[in-house]
Amino acid sequence: MEFFQYELAKINNLKYPSSWDKNRQAGVDWLSGHMKRYPKLAIRKPEGISLGRATSFNRTNVTEFFDNLSRAYSKFPNGPLPQNIYNLDETALTTVHNPSNIIGQKGLKQIGQVTSGERGVLVTACCFVNATGNSVAPFLIFPRVHFKDRMITGAPPGIAGGAEKTGWVNREPFMDILKHLHGFVKKYTRVADTSNNRQSPIAYFNKLLEFCKSNGIMLLRLPPHTSRKLQPLDKAVYKSLKSNFNIACNDWMVMNPGKTITIYEVAGLLGIAYTKAFTPTNIINGFRSTGIWPLNRNIFSGEDFLSSSVTDRPLENVLPLEELPQRPAQRSPVPSTLRQSLIHRTPEHSPRY
Repeated sequence: MEFFQYELAKINNLKYPSSWDKNRQAGVDWLSGHMKRYPKLAIRKPEGISLGRATSFNRTNVTEFFDNLSRAYSKFPNGPLPQNIYNLDETALTTVHNPSNIIGQKGLKQIGQVTSGERGVLVTACCFVNATGNSVAPFLIFPRVHFKDRMITGAPPGIAGGAEKTGWVNREPFMDILKHLHGFVKKYTRVADTSNNRQSPIAYFNKLLEFCKSNGIMLLRLPPHTSRKLQPLDKAVYKSLKSNFNIACNDWMVMNPGKTITIYEVAGLLGIAYTKAFTPTNIINGFRSTGIWPLNRNIFSGEDFLSSSVTDRPLENVLPLEELPQRPAQRSPVPSTLRQSLIHRTPEHSPRY
């Protein structure tokens, strides 16, 4: 900002201190005065967003999502009810928490706070909320081969758990998650984020779809890399959950000196933070701010799509279908088996090494 102010003053022949020419930018005094003259401005540290997330949230993907959502709502004869619209999302909890801010003496640059270790063990929490502001007890996935009941000791009532080697949501844990949710609500419409794009056998998808069909469940997938804008839990709940979880972990470390947090304490610490974060106000605001309920496909303005506009590619030299050049017909048909074996050798389908 100081550099642009210097260039602007130089181009318009405005008076400025000689120190600006030496540093080729405006001074700190000018910046301080500018912030005082415009109290609505504030210095903020931007949140890092990957290029994939920035470009995936575009008008085409968002419009397609709301078209699918409207189509799902239209399948209800009497219209959709907010208590039947559920959002499912996963979040990572680790045994090493991020210390909270503290008040220290001026001039003291380094202030330490004890944590459980350098790298934490991941525990995935799958949470469920509906558009009326209610929530269902979460489902925890532990990085173990077999699940033990003592892993959820001290957890809030109704919580369940499972085991997976990596601690992430894969094929079998996701089926257990659906069964856990089905135990609380019999028939519902779930708006879920299943954009992990993991490879799974077709037999698993058939089993999953059969379970959803027999229990009146409609699955609607969010576009990939758009959870920061379209996911109600990410939008209004998870930030408060992580903050309260870190505070609970810090309190546990103070009350248990010399001990470390393990996966067996995560469920109890989650229960402390859960009641403070999953409030009806936060949940309802999450559905409203994403336009899922009440349905509002115009919730996002053109400014929200600015980050994806840099990768937009206009269609140039597009010919009508009847003007496209026709390929010459082949003299002898190629057998289908041979065609399948040669498809990866053509220039259009050449393999990448």
